[in-house]
Amino acid sequence: MTEHQIHQRGRMAIVSFALLGGALLGLLASPAGAATRALASTEKTPAASCAALASAAFPDTRITTAEAIPGGSRWKFPHSVFNVMAGPDPGTEAAFCRVAGIIGKEIRFEVWLPPQWNGRLLNVGNGGLTGAINYPAMAAALASGFATGSTDTGHVTDKDFFDADWIDGNPERLDNFTYLAHHRLAETSKRVVKAYYGKPEHHAYYSGCSSGGWQGLTEAQKYPEDYHGIIAGAPANNLVRLQTASTGKTRRACWARSKWNWLPPPRAPHATAPMA
Repeated sequence: MTEHQIHQRGRMAIVSFALLGGALLGLLASPAGAATRALASTEKTPAASCAALASAAFPDTRITTAEAIPGGSRWKFPHSVFNVMAGPDPGTEAAFCRVAGIIGKEIRFEVWLPPQWNGRLLNVGNGGLTGAINYPAMAAALASGFATGSTDTGHVTDKDFFDADWIDGNPERLDNFTYLAHHRLAETSKRVVKAYYGKPEHHAYYSGCSSGGWQGLTEAQKYPEDYHGIIAGAPANNLVRLQTASTGKTRRACWARSKWNWLPPPRAPHATAPMA
């Protein structure tokens, strides 16, 4: 298997979980009876205007955008490697309040707030080594009535899901990516929700796959108070085994394709003669 194929499989796994996550969102969003429907109906009207959030003060946070997306026509997602999940025309026709900003030095985030809110918050994870906002997953959450948030985890990747150029010499970015950024997203998104609706969410959830899966497990382990529930799909949390498996697949692919391969064939560690 070539490196390109490995990346393609990783992306396909992330997309597959995104589809599964959409079904799970329906379960999370479905009301559990008339009492839940009545509660949701009292939480439709925001307590503040969207534009007012531009000047709101949140700890160690700068708000860079606070705009009302009117809905009814296609609003195209800003650039993100995740947009491949949304097809050839990535965007949404939903109405919402879009809040974007920076936490600390460089943790970018967005929070989307629907006009008819179900009283819940659903933050979404990343995949691979990405530094990007997961707009397709946010749009799915928004369509089910959730307020929703995403973060680029403190770095930007424009190439693909496995762009690693940002890692070398950046220990702070590694800390943000591996555990801190999603915790700070949980804190900040809850503050934005409360400022907009005038009340906190009654339940907060997290959903992620692959790297987003282990980010969810890390949230549960290090910051159990951040969420009431976590969907950790296909968590890539055993990096030693993952990298060993990737090395083995790459070796097999190279051996199969190279005419003058000096490596022994797979599963024959004692072979010494080169294969013709």
